[in-house]
Amino acid sequence: MQFASLTNEDSAMILVGLYDVVSDFHGQPRRELPASLPRPDQAHPPTKTTKLPLVMLVTLILFKFFVGHRSWKEYYRYLKSRHAGVNVGVLPTYENFMGCTHRLVGYALVFLEAVRKYREQGVNPQFADATALPVRRIKREFTRKVAKGLATKSKGTMGWYYGFKLRLACDIHGQILTWRITTATIDDRKGLALVWSELTGMIVADAGHLGSNWQEAAADLGLILMTGVKKIMRKLMSRWEYFLLKARQRVETTFSVIKFRLGMDSTLPRSVMGFFAHYAWCLTAYQLRRMGQLEVQAQRALLTEGVA
Repeated sequence: MQFASLTNEDSAMILVGLYDVVSDFHGQPRRELPASLPRPDQAHPPTKTTKLPLVMLVTLILFKFFVGHRSWKEYYRYLKSRHAGVNVGVLPTYENFMGCTHRLVGYALVFLEAVRKYREQGVNPQFADATALPVRRIKREFTRKVAKGLATKSKGTMGWYYGFKLRLACDIHGQILTWRITTATIDDRKGLALVWSELTGMIVADAGHLGSNWQEAAADLGLILMTGVKKIMRKLMSRWEYFLLKARQRVETTFSVIKFRLGMDSTLPRSVMGFFAHYAWCLTAYQLRRMGQLEVQAQRALLTEGVA
């Protein structure tokens, strides 16, 4: 569904569906793990800054990536005008809402890992690549303050940038299998080596990952690293290699959706925690979107087979 076509009824249905997913996930560890935190008392009063329950807070944070707002402030105004007091309770102030977004980043990472583990069984081949995550426009590199000491300057296919790199591997459906965020200056092959221990079978990558020593290192782990070749190299490929390298565009499509459709490529956060919280919630929302789309496709396939 396109963001521009969302009506109030559509957005309310998405919000309810998200709440159900988050509620199911939240209830599972609570049933399996014993209570480990002491109850608040006079000596240790509660520090809650919002009247909304945790499940609703997580739902509202994820909902931002389903309605197409580029900035958090714009999204907060949308919630205040459309859903506050109707589909949700009393919203906290903008400062408290953003504080919750940052403090709950650990929750987002656990949620993201749970979804990744749920989808990774029996996946082969896998498509790996890296993309730039600028934190500041390159023309302002000498006045940088945000992420100073962490972000680095590097050159990619679109020119120079200052920031980080997102490295991930996905399956043919675009579901993320593993990911890392590193500094921009780390070589693509070293970046892949950070995550390939979580992969199995064949990894298809571009020519930036070319190198016989890296293919041997992958083979030692029981992996097959298949890469493209550079223009100056004369090498024949088989038909199945050609189709696999063409299918590698799946990871490029995944980057396009994450960065531009969901807004992960943003220079708006004003702290390191703001950037990484934004990245974590964006990846979690993408995984949930893909999981929902795959389930819809499976249901349609079953209906088609039933009719046939």
